[in-house]
Amino acid sequence: MIETKNKRTILCSEGISINLSEIDSNGDIQLLFAGKNYSKKYGEMTLTERDFDEMILNFNEKVREIEIQINYDHMMYSGEASGWIKKIYKKVVDGVVQLWAAVKWTDEAIQKIRDEKYKYISSEWEPEYTHNKTAKKYKNVFVGAALTNLPLMKGMQQVSADESNDVYFEQLTKNKEDKIMTKTEMIAKLSEDHGVNVMELQESAKKVKAIEEEKTALSVQLSESKRNLAAKETEVTTLSDQLKAQEKVLFDAKYKEAITKAMSEGKITKAEADGTFRELAEKDFTLAEKLLNERVATVNTNTKGHDSSNPLEGSTTAREKLDKLADIELAENKDVKDYSQAWELAKTKNPDLTEQLKNEPKE
Repeated sequence: MIETKNKRTILCSEGISINLSEIDSNGDIQLLFAGKNYSKKYGEMTLTERDFDEMILNFNEKVREIEIQINYDHMMYSGEASGWIKKIYKKVVDGVVQLWAAVKWTDEAIQKIRDEKYKYISSEWEPEYTHNKTAKKYKNVFVGAALTNLPLMKGMQQVSADESNDVYFEQLTKNKEDKIMTKTEMIAKLSEDHGVNVMELQESAKKVKAIEEEKTALSVQLSESKRNLAAKETEVTTLSDQLKAQEKVLFDAKYKEAITKAMSEGKITKAEADGTFRELAEKDFTLAEKLLNERVATVNTNTKGHDSSNPLEGSTTAREKLDKLADIELAENKDVKDYSQAWELAKTKNPDLTEQLKNEPKE
């Protein structure tokens, strides 16, 4: 094929079959034959051994200043590489001078070749190359090759061309001339001989590209959703902490109000209010409030809520007095764990009241 890109002429050769049995990650491949080149657009041209020498020299001197790749389908669908050319060299096979290359294939390309998804190589070179920095001109600069898959000519020794090619090579050892096909004729021939629908292939490639773009968009959307979720979780944690702080402020206010009222009524001592009774209220405020309301006054207090000098003042029965003494034990004795223990301790310490209790009617 002859393409014109930015006023540069790039030639693409007929496809050359790949020897599958020899392909590995470092496989050598055949690139070009020395011979005549026929083009509808540019007429007859010939590749010679000298052309190959110039290609090798320019490759070794790194005229392009980049690594030379093998692509897929002359980059019709993407710029992805199938391999990288490490060396090009001459080789004579059956009296014909050929140009060969040592290639570092990608794993994907090796698998596609082994799966017979690609069978041919089509080379690319520039007969006249101008360096984009120095403006220096070079002859015969090898610029790359392509894995391709659509044979054009029959009667050739396993030589083919990309569907967009309009040239072919005739080996010096062959005298047969084949008719040059137009692109339209080639597409029709592919359909007739091989059942290949080029338009369907191109449409399938577009669909695959659209699916890949949709997949990328969904991946971006998923990442954004994950970031938003993390932000929401942080917000929930912050609000939860704020709620707990507000609940504590509310509890402190309610407890202070209830205890202040109970102490003013002589129902609880300050020591008890600051100790075990607060622990109970923190676990179950409703229960603590109920117990306060059910208590009878057992502690005489002044206006500031401090205990008076006579805690039993106002009590008439032994039960009332023991109840007040049990409250005092519960509030002031650290060894007392609950009211039942405080009651028993109060009776032990006050045997006279305990005896009087026996003679009082039970409530």
